[in-house]
Amino acid sequence: MGVKKIAVLGDVCADVLEVSTPSRKRTLSETVSNWRLYPETYLHMHPGGALLLAEFIQAACDGEVVGLDGVDLDKPQHDRILQSHLKLGTFPRTLGSKETTLRLRRYAGFSGSENAPLLPCIASAKDVSLLVLDDPGNGFRYEPSAWQAALRTLPKRSPIILNMCRPLMKGQLWDFLAKSYRDNLLLVLSADDLRTVGVQISKRLSWERTSKDLVWQLENNVLLRPLRRCGHVIVRFGIDAAIYTRNTGKTSLSQLCFDPSSVEDGFAETMPGTMPGLTYALVASLAAAIDRTGNFEELTSGIHAGIRGARALLRTGFKVENAAPRYPIPEIFSPADSDKTRLGCVEISLTKSGKDADPDFWRILDQLSEKRLEEIAFRIVRQGVERSLGEVPSGRFRHLHTVDRAEIEHFRAIQNLMREYVSREKTKRPLCIAVFGPPGAGKSFGVAEVAETVAPGKVRMIEFNVSQFDSPDDLIDALHKVRDSVLEGQIPLVFFDEFDSAYGGKLGWLKYFLAPMQDGRFRDGESIHPIGKSIFVFAGGTRDSFEAFSADGVPGTAESAGWFRDAKGTDFVSRLRGFVDVLGPNPRDEKDKVFIVRRAMLLRSLLERLTPQLVDDEDYARVDPGVLRALIHVPDYRHGIRSMEAILDMSSLSNALSFEQAALPPANQLRLHVDPEIFERLVLQDASFGAVREQLAQAIHERFVRDQAGNRPQSDEAMQPWDELLETYKEANRRQADHIPEKLKAISCSFTPFTQQPVSPINFSKKEIEIMARMEHDRWVRERLEEGYTPGPRNPLKKTSPYLGPWEALDDKVKEFDRNTVRAIPDLMTSVGFRIYRLS
Repeated sequence: MGVKKIAVLGDVCADVLEVSTPSRKRTLSETVSNWRLYPETYLHMHPGGALLLAEFIQAACDGEVVGLDGVDLDKPQHDRILQSHLKLGTFPRTLGSKETTLRLRRYAGFSGSENAPLLPCIASAKDVSLLVLDDPGNGFRYEPSAWQAALRTLPKRSPIILNMCRPLMKGQLWDFLAKSYRDNLLLVLSADDLRTVGVQISKRLSWERTSKDLVWQLENNVLLRPLRRCGHVIVRFGIDAAIYTRNTGKTSLSQLCFDPSSVEDGFAETMPGTMPGLTYALVASLAAAIDRTGNFEELTSGIHAGIRGARALLRTGFKVENAAPRYPIPEIFSPADSDKTRLGCVEISLTKSGKDADPDFWRILDQLSEKRLEEIAFRIVRQGVERSLGEVPSGRFRHLHTVDRAEIEHFRAIQNLMREYVSREKTKRPLCIAVFGPPGAGKSFGVAEVAETVAPGKVRMIEFNVSQFDSPDDLIDALHKVRDSVLEGQIPLVFFDEFDSAYGGKLGWLKYFLAPMQDGRFRDGESIHPIGKSIFVFAGGTRDSFEAFSADGVPGTAESAGWFRDAKGTDFVSRLRGFVDVLGPNPRDEKDKVFIVRRAMLLRSLLERLTPQLVDDEDYARVDPGVLRALIHVPDYRHGIRSMEAILDMSSLSNALSFEQAALPPANQLRLHVDPEIFERLVLQDASFGAVREQLAQAIHERFVRDQAGNRPQSDEAMQPWDELLETYKEANRRQADHIPEKLKAISCSFTPFTQQPVSPINFSKKEIEIMARMEHDRWVRERLEEGYTPGPRNPLKKTSPYLGPWEALDDKVKEFDRNTVRAIPDLMTSVGFRIYRLS
């Protein structure tokens, strides 16, 4: 049964909303009083604090809201209630938008009595089924007279929501609740408040890292031990995510509810200004979820509704009604389908380590095993990233998309560095970053896209290939060009490609970079020139990762460590402020199964930029299935992303509206960038499989004959050589061959041609064998029923069989026959030139 009455108690205030009109300019023909040349300011009173929360909850819930009475904001309240002054202003609805809205510009402090009395508490809460307490730390928590009567008369097991601000877990109210109401208490607090008391929770790197940090802190930090006395805890991260932890005895279960395409405070960055009441939108939505059920079972849906509601509040801003600003309450609590933003919810894996919050480098993408990676990759190319990833976190930096957690964290880390660096008025030295990755991984593209998100239109990309420098004079010339760009008012993004090239020895160029990196100056003859605000990006050419590069300084022998130090490698690393390892479109190793998703995101980006005519008005990319399969599954692009780009350039697409097989370049041209034989077999996989259908059917029959040699007489019609076999049995084998792809798909596997032997066949698990064996039995039954078979003793002439029943009714010996059939699939596929691989 839903909640009938909801009581709201807490610190209250009156929000004084201050709106000013722009200054007027006097014209020559006007005679106007001087005071009219100044902004005209209007003051509007609106309920604030717990009063505003009560207003939100009343709009969100069906129940009646009670608890705070006797406040009339139309009358002077200086002796009874604090007044919070809020200066409003006109802002673009979103960054760059011409449409405007009214939002909060800044908080301007308080007025009224510092010792304003609290509003009287309801005398009894015996008919209340949900109690909401708003504790922003302004005195309510220290006055039992304001809440004790309600708590003592509240029906047992009635849910309680406590919205608490810092200081956290302090005061008589918290002590009373934690002691007596553990199981039915929901505590709502912010991650930033936790950070202010020294709790180490990462910010704006990845949702995985943030989640693991918080869960580890809740489990191990003594400062947070009191939270374990609370049955339900929600920690909010701006209006982009919240983590819900349920404490059940000795264990805790945590879920992350989040916007996979955003970061903490990411949505608010797109909306100039801010709005009061963002937290109240979440609390009201949580109250609505409890109102529907009377318990905590739908809190995750409440969190999602709260995120959407808070965003609607910020997006809409204040509405002006009768010349007064009003909260857009209908927009906040409108149905969720009005907001198309994809929101996810995943369980956070537990960390057993007491020293490391994330020893296994948890990735949500790995956790979502039911979402086949191949299907996600195909959807990304065809439908775009936003509509394809579901709950998979992604990072977007202008045209760069990535789903790899390591890449996301690296790019966001340097984005934070760049943002901080660019915002400084005075800078002594360049910001120095290193980027590593295999050739063609997109190192310069990735960093340039990140820089454009920080300072759009202000960054000028300058590239130098250090391996082509003949002497240090070439570096001096390069730095002059950088300085010229600074003097023109730009922020040069300087790529020193292959900075780790040899010059008079390994890493010979490093010592020449040290002074410009450290001092922000360079010497040319007798003159010393300042470089100015600039970003140096050192792109590695001899190592694929920062770990491999820096490991030269910490190897197993003192001798090898010595040469790195002597080459100034240690000094060079000490001057870096960040690094990025770019993975590119090729797999890192045999364990890297996510590469096809990375590859798909790169391909979608290339299609949008190079061949936009292939993407229709509904953002659907028209690409032939065989072409797409080859582009996604070809084992290796010889030159990384440059090869992907080259294949599009080499294809006949300039006047095409779809990417058909006929548009591909010839095999001898493809050889520059991929293995043409594998690529072509992938393109023609459907036709290729059809071409070996007869061969595969014969291999299935021959294996059947070997397996049944001791069970059936040689005269049996089904045991004859292929050339002498009745057409009925041949067709049965063909149908079994046709069904192999469907079985493989059911266990998240697929197949691809191979060109070199030997191929090590895949090993199916017992569970996979059972799934496919059941499918094979069901297929066989359907086939027999279509042929007119009926139950009875085995008799092919009379078309009767004792095995037409469901799988569960079969004898295990009969089931084993089907199991052996599917166990043979890897060897059968290998015999006709195909390799089976897992999709996830």
